[in-house]
Amino acid sequence: SELPELHFRNIFVEGVNEHQANYIKNTFQESDKDSFTFEDLKKGYFRLLSDNMISEIIPHAVFNKDDNTYDLHLDVKMQDNVLVKVGGNVSSTTSNQIYFGVTYQNMAYQAKEITFDGQLGKVYNNLQLMCKFEVPSTIPISYRLIGSMSTFDYIKSEKIFSHNSDPALNQKDEYFAKLLATLPFMNNNRAEFGVGYGLLRDRYFQSNIINFTN
Repeated sequence: SELPELHFRNIFVEGVNEHQANYIKNTFQESDKDSFTFEDLKKGYFRLLSDNMISEIIPHAVFNKDDNTYDLHLDVKMQDNVLVKVGGNVSSTTSNQIYFGVTYQNMAYQAKEITFDGQLGKVYNNLQLMCKFEVPSTIPISYRLIGSMSTFDYIKSEKIFSHNSDPALNQKDEYFAKLLATLPFMNNNRAEFGVGYGLLRDRYFQSNIINFTN
């Protein structure tokens, strides 16, 4: 109780480059303010850790006797810029599936994340692209643009991985694009607003008798 109240004035960031350090500083302290409180520190700390680009932040406060404020020292460990993911499932049924994904993330004047991934299989195939941009401001807002295309083929094929489109006995195609904006709501929540466009297309025969010559 005898310690001075936690008011921070200067921020020192280690483990990152100059652009990343400026982005991290702006997350804690607004440009028009000389100091920030412990509540501001907590909000900025968890806001940065909730992103995929930073794996660890170790904060340390150093007291200044001259003005009864603290300096904030941050030891930051960044994630890799490029992440590659591969997975899948192989079995004797129609549930064979291969997954692949590549993510590029970068933090400079703003945080950017671009992910391209997809799935290939007997029944389900998908390709998706996601771009995310986050701007550090008084009310931090992140924008996401998502584009996706999927196909479902419900007729079994002799091959393990195939997409049988001629003739289309029973198939469904799905296409959509979304633009989403996310911002904090109160202390422990977030609000998300978006607009999107989608297209669903079903292709199938309505009869059990099919003339393949036509």
